[in-house]
Amino acid sequence: MLEFSNRHSYLSTIERICQPDYQPSTMDIIRAPEKIDTLKETNVSMDHLTAQFIEYNEDNATKILFQFAGIQFCLFTVDLTCYDQYLDDRQNTNALQDRLSLLKAVSRSAYFAETIILLILTNASAFANKLASSPLSTHFSDYGGGNDVAAAKKYILKCFRQVHRSDLVLFSHFYDYSDEQHHFGETAQFFTEALSAVSFMKGVGLGNVP
Repeated sequence: MLEFSNRHSYLSTIERICQPDYQPSTMDIIRAPEKIDTLKETNVSMDHLTAQFIEYNEDNATKILFQFAGIQFCLFTVDLTCYDQYLDDRQNTNALQDRLSLLKAVSRSAYFAETIILLILTNASAFANKLASSPLSTHFSDYGGGNDVAAAKKYILKCFRQVHRSDLVLFSHFYDYSDEQHHFGETAQFFTEALSAVSFMKGVGLGNVP
């Protein structure tokens, strides 16, 4: 899923990349493909907070899932444009439905009983442009919002909230590749506010937060 999103982003900016004086932007570097055999760890500092991000190869997910038992946060990303894509499997599974199933499995796993999910829904502009030619209702029959982008985003977010555990907080954020500088800053702010909110809720005993 992420591979498709990265490829789409590079192709949409191919003229900039082909310029003789091209210098990769921050997002070009972040999207650069990198093979992860099993795990990759990265420490990121945001204001007064420091977070350790651990990426894993989804092909080995079932083998290493137990190693993440008890983690505080799980960053779960979804490319919004995958709603009309289907996996190459026997069931011809819808790609967005597959992400919904994965979030359900993760959030309800005994390994993540007290883990807060940070849901990032990416590629918002491409998703908005795609709706007119590929209606969401064609792939999700219970959706009735037509080509209204706000309604479609609200529907997808509702789907993820429905499969997520109701007794734990789900933080969500929409990210748009079309305005990298603006949305990169917004996303950093989202992380900071979410982490601070959880720390505050734990401190005062509000909500069901580990």
